[in-house]
Amino acid sequence: MDWKKNRLVIGAAVLVVLGGLAVWSIGSREKDTPPEVGSASSASELPEIDAGEVTSLEVRRPDEEPVRLEKRGESWWVVAPVEALADQGIASAALDKLAELEVQRVAATNADNHERLEVDEAHGVRVIAKAGETTLCDLWIGSFGGGSTMVRPEGQDEVLAVSGSIKFAFNKPVKDWRNRRVVDVRPTDVTRVSFENADGTWRFERDAEDEWTLSEGQDEIERFGPAKVQSAVAGLARMRAVDFAAPDVTAEQAGLGEGAAVVRMTVRQGAGSEEESEGEGEEAEGEEAEAQPDEAPVETEEIVLRVGNESSDGQYYLAREGDETIFVVSSFLADKIRVNVESFQTPEGGEEAPEAGADPHGGAPPGMPGMPGMPGPGGGGPGKIPPEVMQQIQQQLRQQQGGH
Repeated sequence: MDWKKNRLVIGAAVLVVLGGLAVWSIGSREKDTPPEVGSASSASELPEIDAGEVTSLEVRRPDEEPVRLEKRGESWWVVAPVEALADQGIASAALDKLAELEVQRVAATNADNHERLEVDEAHGVRVIAKAGETTLCDLWIGSFGGGSTMVRPEGQDEVLAVSGSIKFAFNKPVKDWRNRRVVDVRPTDVTRVSFENADGTWRFERDAEDEWTLSEGQDEIERFGPAKVQSAVAGLARMRAVDFAAPDVTAEQAGLGEGAAVVRMTVRQGAGSEEESEGEGEEAEGEEAEAQPDEAPVETEEIVLRVGNESSDGQYYLAREGDETIFVVSSFLADKIRVNVESFQTPEGGEEAPEAGADPHGGAPPGMPGMPGMPGPGGGGPGKIPPEVMQQIQQQLRQQQGGH
């Protein structure tokens, strides 16, 4: 072969081969796109959402029935798979996360990365927010890492990295979307309390010094400890359920009929809830001091709770009179109702000491974040946990501690 005569042909052939290799290399790199492929562009944006405009929120987790919330008036309700009042704080927190979405960069552009980034149907949490019939956003929320959460708009291959940890705000079972407050009053507004069960009846009331005493006609209790009563009242006044009975469980099956342990609390009506009491300062105390003793007596309401059979894992069914909901509460709270005389006695030969949960103003029990035994979000410990996740952990711990 005469190389000189055919060098143009050979050169053209080499160019063709090199071009083919370049095309293959580009395709290969696109297929194996790493999580971080570039900064966000104008085409890589998420819709701006005004939390106040959202009227419905649907959350779909893998292999579970969708949870749907609707706004009715000023309140959020769970409307599927059950109908019940929603936890207003949980609903608001989820909407705030949608309103705060901030795209940091494009994480991937190829659908082959969806599973790895957990924004596919098998791993992602799909969130659909609407204003009336208008869809404001339809997003798949995936994994968290490096300070970012993976988010993919429905129908698109592109995956975006948004600031912060947001998945926890939506990745919840239906029970966590529901309002689990059984009672929400200030312990200091409970003026009388009585306990009734098969072992007996015990009645107590506050005296002029705000101390718990035996009610008139109540048999004497040896080594009576007022702090024991306060401990029980503090837990019951802020009671939170850990779950709800299955839809097919009746009050009779739950043991909430005749023979159930009962507690009755007399509460000053209109005094405000435990949450409303937070932040009250010297001004409110001054106004209270100016109240005239000759004013009309404060109206009261009676709260009646019944605890029934054990449900599962050491938890118990509970009902509040006037509410058809059958709650499930921790054994810690159930034991505040299933009492005996020893529940109100100080240890023999020992001094009375405050119990966990005895703080009348709602202080957290030992071991809670911000208390001895557990660092707060800004303290020592696992500093890599995002603040939002730490808040979720705190919430779960409070529920496990009996609703404090």
